[in-house]
Amino acid sequence: MVANAACDITHFSLAFLAYCFSKMLPAKKVSRLTELDPISQLSTNVCRILGQNPGPFTLQGTNTYLVGATEQKILIDCGDGGVKQYIDYLKEALGNNTIKLIICTHWHYDHIGGVPDVFKYVTNGPVPVYKRERTDSREMGNVKFEYILPGNVLTVPGVTL
Repeated sequence: MVANAACDITHFSLAFLAYCFSKMLPAKKVSRLTELDPISQLSTNVCRILGQNPGPFTLQGTNTYLVGATEQKILIDCGDGGVKQYIDYLKEALGNNTIKLIICTHWHYDHIGGVPDVFKYVTNGPVPVYKRERTDSREMGNVKFEYILPGNVLTVPGVTL
């Protein structure tokens, strides 16, 4: 039990240090990457919104996606917290549509950190947030997650994941 706790702390500490280090590197380190539009319609039902957090680990920025065939959308990943430009682009991409639920692909801050900002500035309150349960350590933050289990199906009109 003690060994697992020490291992959990080590993993979290390394991930946190890598994240902090990435924020200290100058932007020119990633400037040779192909420039991507902040909002890209990838298919009829999928729109990518870059997280506006470029860096050596996030490259041009965390990829987040709006998925849906009607006015109700699924948001996949939320980028970093505190990035107003991302929230502005997300609102622009949404237009008059709404976010019915959020899926976070994993626990890294650049994927879950923006959840509170999405609640505050986009959805005007909580919506269900789904992700796999962390078994290696406690969840971060005060977001209530619904845990995805094998065989779970998440839907909005016209789209099933």
